[in-house]
Amino acid sequence: MDALKTYFDMASCSKVLGTTSVIAMLYEQGYIGLDDLVSKYLGDQYGNNGGKATVTVRNCLLHNAGYLPDPDPIYSDASFGCPNTVD
Repeated sequence: MDALKTYFDMASCSKVLGTTSVIAMLYEQGYIGLDDLVSKYLGDQYGNNGGKATVTVRNCLLHNAGYLPDPDPIYSDASFGCPNTVD
């Protein structure tokens, strides 16, 4: 299989293996709550930016926080710079 012709995104693996594991450990040790607002950890500036005041840790883990998909431009756009965008 030619790796440049796949749509597999390694960031999807890093979220599961890294972020979820760390959040689980922090939750287990009582440092973080799943229903805590993200602004509790990232500050009020985060919560006051574009309707993010109600976003919780749980929302981020469930991918329902309302964030726009990344990257911008999207992978299939030639301006993203992937050498095989036409594929």
